[in-house]
Amino acid sequence: MLRWPSKLEALRSQRKTRPAEPSQIPRYNVISDEVNTLWWHELFPIAAIAKRLGCSAVTVEAAQQGWYENRGLSIPTVQDWCRAVERRILAAFDDDDVRMQEIAERLDRAHGKAMHTVIRVYARLGKELPEAWPRQFQMHATQARNPDTAT
Repeated sequence: MLRWPSKLEALRSQRKTRPAEPSQIPRYNVISDEVNTLWWHELFPIAAIAKRLGCSAVTVEAAQQGWYENRGLSIPTVQDWCRAVERRILAAFDDDDVRMQEIAERLDRAHGKAMHTVIRVYARLGKELPEAWPRQFQMHATQARNPDTAT
């Protein structure tokens, strides 16, 4: 069977060109270990990781997905990650030497967000907040435990 040279030559220009350097690793593969450390171990949000590494959130998510796929692991869900954040905040909160502002800064959260996480988790677990907490947060905690009494 003969090939028509004119067709081959015409199709050659439509071929996808190779990258300039095939050995170059995509950015999401380069940063995958750092993304996993920041996301799962340090519990930084995706947007904060992207800002810190100077890339987009899409690149961070690709790096995260690639890290877990390369190791044959399933990617933790957002709920798993949120529970890990809650556990970290509560562990630091239960330590009397750490102020809420320090906890929030350590986990790249706003001060109020960290406080409301403590209130929400304490309400979910049915625990009472420490006596030293300001009255307004005690009130929020009471409303979180008893939503029917909220005004």
